[in-house]
Amino acid sequence: MLKLNTLSGFGSGVSGGAAGATYGYTQGGNASLLGERMVYATSVQSAHTDANLSQGKENPNATSDTTLYGYTYAGGAWEGAGRVRETDRTTLATSVTAAHTDADLSTDRYLVASTSDSTTYGYACGGSHASGNMNQVTGDRTVFATSVTSAHTDADLTVGRQCFASVSDTGTYGYVLGGYSPTAHATDADRITFSTSTAAAHTDADIPQGNNSGFCVTDGVLYGYHAGGHTGSYITTVNRLVYSTSVLSAHTDTNLSQTRMAAASHSDNAVYGYCLGGNPAASKDDTDRITFSTAVFALNTDSDMVTAMLNHAGFSDGSPS
Repeated sequence: MLKLNTLSGFGSGVSGGAAGATYGYTQGGNASLLGERMVYATSVQSAHTDANLSQGKENPNATSDTTLYGYTYAGGAWEGAGRVRETDRTTLATSVTAAHTDADLSTDRYLVASTSDSTTYGYACGGSHASGNMNQVTGDRTVFATSVTSAHTDADLTVGRQCFASVSDTGTYGYVLGGYSPTAHATDADRITFSTSTAAAHTDADIPQGNNSGFCVTDGVLYGYHAGGHTGSYITTVNRLVYSTSVLSAHTDTNLSQTRMAAASHSDNAVYGYCLGGNPAASKDDTDRITFSTAVFALNTDSDMVTAMLNHAGFSDGSPS
């Protein structure tokens, strides 16, 4: 079911998220367990220790059912033990995060792509298992009714990759974009058809230039945006995915304010999307915010992170990706 694109307060100068969208979360990164929370009504970010992960992680990924829970999958272990499969679950009504072993992935890995249909299933696909077994195709599926995750081969990617971006139109398709393939920065797009839980290559959504460590935001109805990353150099470039056609192309009106990769991102599903932290050179604490009505990114200091971070996860109670 596709949510209505309700612009609360838009046009009156009042900031507001989608109906029911209250908070966005960032977790982990830099092998930390830190949780931060954004209040969408004000676009203000602050530390929120109740949302801390159960263990420090780098390169986890997250998604949400937008109603009950957010799921932060896998990552690199704090204690330096390599990749992990553990999943933390955030109860959206209380903003409290805790380990939830039923939702653990089928294999240890990090740098996965995660997305959801916002009502029935969440997906964690691909990633890196270990130095000798990188660029996985494995698809895992979380059943939201039970919070149980298991391998789901229909959701396996067509090409093993890691360090990619993912986004969802909420009701019909999820997209896994770019990443790092066995030999190069990837342009590939896989599209998950939610009605069948099947992933397949979708060349119309390929990104124009091979890219890893980009990130995505969505307005939930019309467009998804793939931003930043690394193509051999750090970039400000933004691509736009038209949901009605599943076609992605460069969209220069939305370039970031500065180069950024390995950032966390989330959206209120109606008014704003946020790209928080990342690097290069050093971990960032600043935030680019896109206003969906104009498709323009700009720095928004109220949304800056409390702790500079990269390789962290982001999700929202208003958007599945």
